[in-house]
Amino acid sequence: MLLDFGAGRGASQLEDTVPYRITGESDDVMPFTLDEAPRTVTASTAAILAGAAALQVVLGGMRFVDGSMLLQFSQVGFQAQLQDFSQYLFDSPLKIVLLRLLHLDSATAIGLLFIAVNFLPLAAIWLVARQQEERLALLAIVTIMPIWKVMFQNIGVGDSVVIACTIVLVMAKCWPCVGITTFAMLLWHFQQGMLICLILSALCIAAQEPDRRPRIMSILLGAAAATIVFSILKAYFMSTYTGRLGFNLTHMGPSLRQNLLFFPIGICAIVPGTLLIIEAMQRGGRRARPALGSVTLGAIGLAICTGAITTDFSRVMLLLTFPIVLFLANPRAMPLGFFEKLVTSRAAVPVLAIGVMTPMVSWSGIDVYLWPTVLVTFQKYFGAMPW
Repeated sequence: MLLDFGAGRGASQLEDTVPYRITGESDDVMPFTLDEAPRTVTASTAAILAGAAALQVVLGGMRFVDGSMLLQFSQVGFQAQLQDFSQYLFDSPLKIVLLRLLHLDSATAIGLLFIAVNFLPLAAIWLVARQQEERLALLAIVTIMPIWKVMFQNIGVGDSVVIACTIVLVMAKCWPCVGITTFAMLLWHFQQGMLICLILSALCIAAQEPDRRPRIMSILLGAAAATIVFSILKAYFMSTYTGRLGFNLTHMGPSLRQNLLFFPIGICAIVPGTLLIIEAMQRGGRRARPALGSVTLGAIGLAICTGAITTDFSRVMLLLTFPIVLFLANPRAMPLGFFEKLVTSRAAVPVLAIGVMTPMVSWSGIDVYLWPTVLVTFQKYFGAMPW
């Protein structure tokens, strides 16, 4: 491993760990020690998850957003002159600093940068997981929820940074890393990051996790530091602007009406994650803590209500539900055999199909097939196509 996020565990403890045996072909549970464990993760299981991720992108399409605004950030940083409807982008100072440092001179280069950034969750999974079976379990959680569809339908937003940071916050046991990750996530997307920190802290308290105190303290310290830095940047480096909260409150009426109209379709985005939550609560030993169930319902309600008043209903709701699903279905907290049954073809394919086929609901209504927007983008920056 390149980085030990499981610091604090001795070698003898690690040797006694009983990993998951995921075959993708059998429901039998066979415990074994780490030294005896064969590499039983089959190629078919990994192929199912990779195929589902690819289908989410292919059937969902790609959309490049905020290109001209991001180009301004790359050229002049915090001095960018944005229209009222896009001023909320100043609520992402880390994104602005990154673009200014890279100083990319075209929207196309920025688009390619954010396509690469979309693979950050894979890097986070590789770093925090201790073994191959755990990586597959995390990949299953990310793919069961249509995370790949959301990231590639909003290239330029950088949702992958929030997803990767959430994975680290839930899985890492290196407390300085948790604090630094919290700091980075809030400066990347302040309001959304703050809500995720509040959700995870409440879940840690309700679940009575053994390491809840250092985890919560690391999150709180990172959030406090990010709030101070964000306030300083806002006071001394940015002109007065309408942030995300103000923008959403201003447009809450039209957004709420549209989202209620499309609610039966929009809510489908979190159905796979909700099914995984139910499975984790019933078979993962989570039912023993009634407070955890109440907090989980409250957090899901918060995600739905927050998404309902925004212009990106499905996206916001899905991103705020992801930390709930990841926390409850944490592969290190699940009993042996839980993910073995989850990633079998019979169990996984129907749930993955929901994520693949579910359209997203956003400011433009129901986003079913977004590949035409890619053609429009190429025509805008490269001229008309010969065909």
